[in-house]
Amino acid sequence: MEITFLGYQKKLLADFKKLDPQQLLFFSAWCCDHLFNQYKGEIDERISSGVRQFVAECLNEIWNIVDNPSGIKKTVISNLLNNIKEMDIENELSPDETEDIAITKIVECIENTLRFALEKDQVMAVANAFLPIDVIDSILVNQYGIDTTDPDANINHELFQKEFIAQDKLIHYLKEGNKPVSTEKNIFR
Repeated sequence: MEITFLGYQKKLLADFKKLDPQQLLFFSAWCCDHLFNQYKGEIDERISSGVRQFVAECLNEIWNIVDNPSGIKKTVISNLLNNIKEMDIENELSPDETEDIAITKIVECIENTLRFALEKDQVMAVANAFLPIDVIDSILVNQYGIDTTDPDANINHELFQKEFIAQDKLIHYLKEGNKPVSTEKNIFR
């Protein structure tokens, strides 16, 4: 896929206008789940206890909403969002370590998805699409020693391309009118 990051963002905005809120919620949950499953072991090793369980509870609530959108519990979501706001994990994490960046992105993704469940603002879903990409950027810098100052210079790297392809497959699937549920959370991954 030959594209720039700005072009990809514009493409996402255009594609997401064709999807309903339930489909966008699935997309956002799918991004959260992917990051969580990749880095959940790091959470226990790097930050205070209880955070992994809390993040898993948030993710479980998100999947419950995906499966039962009419059963959305606004007070539960508001309480989860307040608890996220009160978390102070940034002080325990390094902004230069891939695993720490991933943990921060997991929490950000969960917060965006919970906000999306309440507000239905597609900007939250677009932001979530870029969170796995942010982690990939960190991998390129920290594990491969690649300078990503100009991100478009490395956009064709296989790690970025793999994520773009997975997201594009899901978006195409959703644009076909499919309404996936939690049992399909690993689709295209």
